[in-house]
Amino acid sequence: MDENTRLLQYDMDWETFQRVLYYTKKYYGMDAPYFYEAIPFQKEEFVTIFFRTEILLFDRLFDEDKTIAKYIEPIADDEREMLLWVFKFLDCAFLRAEIKEQAEGDDFSDLMDIGEYYHQTMRRELLELYLFCQETPVRSKMTNEVILTINKGVKNFHRKITIPNYSNWMLRSALLHYCEEHLGDIHSVEEARAALKSYQKAGRTSSNPIADCIIYGTYSMLKDVTKDSKVTSTRLCKIITCFLYYLEMISEDEAVDEQLVAGRIKYMLKMDKKPRFIPMSYSEMNEAERAAFEAELHRPLHNPRFDDLL
Repeated sequence: MDENTRLLQYDMDWETFQRVLYYTKKYYGMDAPYFYEAIPFQKEEFVTIFFRTEILLFDRLFDEDKTIAKYIEPIADDEREMLLWVFKFLDCAFLRAEIKEQAEGDDFSDLMDIGEYYHQTMRRELLELYLFCQETPVRSKMTNEVILTINKGVKNFHRKITIPNYSNWMLRSALLHYCEEHLGDIHSVEEARAALKSYQKAGRTSSNPIADCIIYGTYSMLKDVTKDSKVTSTRLCKIITCFLYYLEMISEDEAVDEQLVAGRIKYMLKMDKKPRFIPMSYSEMNEAERAAFEAELHRPLHNPRFDDLL
C-alpha cells in the first residue's frame, strides 16, 4: 500500500453489516473474514472497516454521472445505499489483502476457486498441448527426441532434459492421454480448435481471475437490483469499468472504453463461467452449509478432475 494512501475508518452496526454481507456473499463469495478479523459465529455490536478516500469519488458518480444515474434510477434508496457499501467493502477487502501480503507474503489470488483457475488459464494450455500431440508426425519405431526446458533464464530454477522418446511415446500416449482425461468435452482436433477459437474471440481484455470475480459479481448484482433485461448495456459496463479503475485494476486509457468489460462479460456468459472468491470461512462450514454454498454456485467448489493439475 502506498504510504500516501489516505484511509477512512467506519464503525458499522452489526445489523447493517449483515445486510451488506448478504450482497458480498451472494455475488462475490466474500464472507465476513474478508473485511475484519471475525470470531466464528460471534455477534459483534459494531464492526470497524476501512477503505480508501478515493472510493468516495466513485460513490459520487451515482449522482453526478447522468449515464450512471439513469441506470440506477429504478433502485430503491435503501438498496442503493447498500450497493455503495458493497463497493466500499470490496475496497476494504483488497486493502486488507495488500497489507497481509506485505506482512506475510500471502497472495490474494490464492482465494480463487481452484476450478476457476483451471478454466482461466490451464484449459487453454491443455487445448494447445492436445493439438500439438495430435498434429506432430510420428517416426514409428525410431527415436523422436524431445528436449524439455523449464524456467529458462531463471538461475537456480532452470532445468533441462533430453528424452529419446522412442516411437514418440510421450506425445502419442502419455501427454495425449493426460490431455484427453482433463478435456472431457473434447474428442477431436476440430473440437479443440473450436474451443481455442472461442478464447481468441473472447474480447480484447486479458484474462485476470481477480478482475473477473469483480466484473461478474458486479454485473450479476446490478442486473438483479435494476431488473435489467439486456445481456449487457453501456451504462452497466460503465459502472463496472469505473469501479475497476478505482481499484487500480485497469489503466486510465482502458477506463474510457466500456466495450472491454462488455467483451469480458459476453465471454464469461458464453463459457458459462461464474467466477467468485472462496469464502475464507469455508473450512469452518458444516456439511449442510457447504452443500448450500456449492449448490448456489451450480457446480462443485473444487472440481476433483482438476485437482491433480495443481
